[in-house]
Amino acid sequence: MNDRRSLTWDLIDNIAVNDAAEVAHVDLHTIHTDELRIDAIKRKITDLKKSGKSENRFLILESFESISDEQRMDAILKLIGCQNSGINLVVSASEPIVHLVGLSEFMIRLLPSEKVLTDVYRLNNQKVLFSLPTVQN
Repeated sequence: MNDRRSLTWDLIDNIAVNDAAEVAHVDLHTIHTDELRIDAIKRKITDLKKSGKSENRFLILESFESISDEQRMDAILKLIGCQNSGINLVVSASEPIVHLVGLSEFMIRLLPSEKVLTDVYRLNNQKVLFSLPTVQN
């Protein structure tokens, strides 16, 4: 969990370099009910839509698995319009969530090589946006 949280904050710092992007972050693990989690997602989407920046808007959702299976589709329905609104999604979860496939252009790859611990990869142009190197002892 701490490694994932650290990775998320590194991601936020790298995306928001020089105020080139608008970043909204929701750590769903810290919110205690599904209703409040979905409301937080909805609120961040609304904030990003109202933001003055037309390009480079990112919604980063951490610990998506915190939403119960019964409420997961409700959360995903809130995310479906993001791409059409110009909001890029980055979602972290400790388990694969097949419903999210196609909603994001970005993928966080863990251990893509011996020298790279993780990287953020853009699917549509198949480019690595940035990488975090492994710690050498």
